[in-house]
Amino acid sequence: MDSTAFKEFSQMDLNPLWPRLLAELGKLQADFINGEDVLLPLCRVLAELSQSQAVLIFPKDSFESEDMPACTTCWCRDPVRYLTLWKEAKDWPFMNQEPTVHRWQSFVIWPAKRANIQIFFHSASEEWLSFLLLSNETLSEIIMGMLVQQSVGGQESARARVTSTIDSEMFQSIVSNSEDLILVASRSPFGVPSIMYSNAAATSVSHHPRSQLIGKPITMLFKSGLEGDEENPLLQAINCRTDFDGELICTTANNEEALLHMHLVALEETSGHGSLFALVGRDITEQKQLQHIMARTQKMQAMGQLVGGIAHDFNNILGVLKGNLELLELKVTEEKLQRYLKNAFKACQRGTDLTRRLLQFSRQEQFSAHHCQVNEVIAGMEELLGKSLTTQVKLRTVVNRDIADIYVDRGDLEDALLNLVLNAKDAMGGREIS
Repeated sequence: MDSTAFKEFSQMDLNPLWPRLLAELGKLQADFINGEDVLLPLCRVLAELSQSQAVLIFPKDSFESEDMPACTTCWCRDPVRYLTLWKEAKDWPFMNQEPTVHRWQSFVIWPAKRANIQIFFHSASEEWLSFLLLSNETLSEIIMGMLVQQSVGGQESARARVTSTIDSEMFQSIVSNSEDLILVASRSPFGVPSIMYSNAAATSVSHHPRSQLIGKPITMLFKSGLEGDEENPLLQAINCRTDFDGELICTTANNEEALLHMHLVALEETSGHGSLFALVGRDITEQKQLQHIMARTQKMQAMGQLVGGIAHDFNNILGVLKGNLELLELKVTEEKLQRYLKNAFKACQRGTDLTRRLLQFSRQEQFSAHHCQVNEVIAGMEELLGKSLTTQVKLRTVVNRDIADIYVDRGDLEDALLNLVLNAKDAMGGREIS
């Protein structure tokens, strides 16, 4: 800020936005002096102060471009909105008029009077518009120096040098409209691979705007298996300039994971930016999930067939047992033996119910549920439960007479009661518990 701007600032009424803005700009000015790129952090600061959904900084002569120019710096809260942001902004009709702060559709536009720079704020607050109208001159003196040096000449020429090494026809026919994620990166002998180009699909998959991907290491997206892993086949392919074809996990801006089938292609042997290579990836997350569901379905079908066969064989065995018990019942007159036969019949009936449920499972049928009286089910199983516990354990049942009927499969309830009793017996470990 020069002395004139400082004098004007000292004489004006202090807006509540100024203290925080000056503090943030002071930090950015220090980073700018140290040679760091401050455009994206500046976008983020302006977006927070203006309560905007997105901030765009770009040269005025970029409106003829159909896609967002590489020289544009953009910060956007919503990755989905990022995909249509440039189409909304490029229709601005006042390029040839006297530059002034104004609102147009969803944007607040801040055109620089003495620089080839436009700043668009999407859905900014009314307070921010009033602030710009009052503070345009002073604020321009503070930040336009950084913008002119970094946004227009430096970035555009640097990115032009990068993209000039890449065949333009290939990107026109394949990259621009591709549904696959495509990244072009460089492998410098003195650094990690860094992203030099990304297509729109890369934003859709990773949820990172293109402005946040350019210049960043590929480990930003593919964290697992890259950093410090010299045995990783992808790193080996990059270092040896060989092709790679396999699956990688992409970490998105929301810290979620997407499974991509990636293909690595080496592009140029020599370049001022190191060896160039392209990463082409297709999101196969849903496909893998469907494959897992299909595999589980097939497994359940195979299990159902196996269970059905076993149930049929078991039912045949039960039929033989029941037939012999019925013949034995005709010849037995002693009351004690008849009681044993009654318990055996109950066990066979439970086995029959079990095979029925197994057959229902194998045919994927619904279990048969009816209204049951719990006390009645317990009374009918009491003798069977006592015999199952052997003579070492005494069973005593205490029931509540006011229990209402429940809607359940009777066989399932009997199985649950029997399992509870047997588990309790095992937990006692032969000890006497009161």
